[in-house]
Amino acid sequence: FPSHDMIAELLAEEVAVKSNSAKSEVKPESTYTISGDAELFLEFAVEAEDHLGSVESTVLNAEGNYDKDAVDLIFRGIHSIKGASSYFSLKEVSETAHITENILDEVRTGKRVFDQELTDFILIFVDLQKKLLDTAKNCFSVDGVITRNPDSAEYLEQLKLYQSGNSSSPITAAPKAIATATTKTAESTTSVTAPK
Repeated sequence: FPSHDMIAELLAEEVAVKSNSAKSEVKPESTYTISGDAELFLEFAVEAEDHLGSVESTVLNAEGNYDKDAVDLIFRGIHSIKGASSYFSLKEVSETAHITENILDEVRTGKRVFDQELTDFILIFVDLQKKLLDTAKNCFSVDGVITRNPDSAEYLEQLKLYQSGNSSSPITAAPKAIATATTKTAESTTSVTAPK
């Protein structure tokens, strides 16, 4: 029979292996295939671009002071994009919209403040979605296979850190978009209260 020390050592190794495998996230495939009717997709793309334009103009016009109507409009625009993108299997659009929508819901329910960093994330989200939609349009007309954009993964990683409160440095996703977002919001306040 094995000794108590040997059993304890084996159990410790098993726990370490399970812990390490639980920590390692399943990485998404580097490509995915979009689906659906091409004509419907083009209609969706036009509507999504309209929503993105509305979200962007609302953020810029708010100048850091988001009332309930502004937050609701931003939330609804992103929610609409997320819902329709799932139909076409636009994984990156859906994934990035999902977490962004969740954070905005926290703002709507008073659990989070719509601060400058979130403002920057929303503007980056808009720029990223435009890129993803352009890629999808091109791929839809060929074979429907999309290679994941590394900016999507970076955006998700940074947004998750922000959501968990572990974001201690400026976001690094889509550097050009950040520079644009920072320029667009330079005069806005750095912190606003959540809508009531």
